[in-house]
Amino acid sequence: MLNNFKNKINVIAIIWIAGALVACGGENKNVTKPLITTVKSVDKETDVSEVDKKEVIWEGTWSRGTSKEYEHEPATLEIKKVSDKKISFTLDAARVLDEESGNVNIGNIKGEVNIVGDTAIFKGEEGAEVRFKLENSQITVETNDEASYYAGAGVVFYGNYVKSTKEQLDDSLKLQNEEIIYSFKTDNGKTVSICTPQKTYDYIVYRYGTKKKVELEYPKDKADSWSKFKYSTYTRPIQGQDLLLTSSSQISFTSDAYKYEIYSENYANEKNESEDAIGIRVTNTSDDNVTTIQGKTDSEKGSLDYLDGKYKLINKVEE
Repeated sequence: MLNNFKNKINVIAIIWIAGALVACGGENKNVTKPLITTVKSVDKETDVSEVDKKEVIWEGTWSRGTSKEYEHEPATLEIKKVSDKKISFTLDAARVLDEESGNVNIGNIKGEVNIVGDTAIFKGEEGAEVRFKLENSQITVETNDEASYYAGAGVVFYGNYVKSTKEQLDDSLKLQNEEIIYSFKTDNGKTVSICTPQKTYDYIVYRYGTKKKVELEYPKDKADSWSKFKYSTYTRPIQGQDLLLTSSSQISFTSDAYKYEIYSENYANEKNESEDAIGIRVTNTSDDNVTTIQGKTDSEKGSLDYLDGKYKLINKVEE
C-alpha cells in the first residue's frame, strides 16, 4: 500500500490535487442539523462570569495554511457528519517536488471518528494516529510518525486547517459566524471589513477586496490575533470657524513592510458645520511613503468606537 503512494509522481496527480484544493463543501440536503462543537468563553478583560457559547461547524472543506512553510505542500480536509457525535473525514496531502515535470508525492487518509469535546482521534493501521482539534475557527491536525504509512515520501498531514472563505464571505467580507466591527466601501470599489466571531470574539480579522477576490486578509493565523492590532482615539474641543479635526478613531497593524491604518474622523467648527472622513492609510515603513484610500461614509457599517466598549481585548494606545 505504501508503494502505491510513493509512486504517484505524474501530472494526473497534480490535477487531482488542484481539484481537491479548490473544492468547496456543498449543501447536503439530507443534513438538517449541523454538527457543532460548543466552546465556553469568558470575557478576558473584565473577568465577567457570564459564559457565552460558540457554535462551530465541523463539516466542510478545510485547507492547510498558505504560509511559506507549506507553499509546496498543499493539503485539504473534507469532513461530513455521520451522527451528532461522529464525523467521517478524507485527508489529502501532497509534496510537490517539481511543478514543471509533474513530480509529486501524495498521501490520503480516510475514516470515521468520534468527537469528544473539541477533539477527535483517528487510529489507523500500523499504529498510525491522527488528532483533530477544533478551536479558534480552525482545525489543528497532529500526527505521530506512524501516520507516514498513508503517505508518499516527504508528505505530512499535520498543520492548521482553515475553511475556504471564497464561497462563504458575504458582500461585506464577513463569514456566517462573524459579526462586523467596522466596514465600508472605498472609492475604488473595494470593501474594507474588520470582523470577529459572534459572541465569543475569539479573534479579530481584517479583509480588503471583493467577495470574489480578497486581496488582503490579516492575520492568516487567528491565534492571538487581538495582540497584533493597535487601537487609538483622539478628541479635542471645537474651535474657530474652520473645519478642524475634532475626533478620530484608528485601528492599525503591520504586515510585511507596510503599516495599515483604518481611520474614522470628524471635522467640525463653531458654525455647527461638520464633515466625516473614513479610509485606509498605507505606509511603506522603508521610506515612510503614505498612500490614502478614501472610503464612502454612506456605506459605513458598525463603528471603530466599539473597540473601546463592546470589545475589550485590543491593545489601546492612549494619545
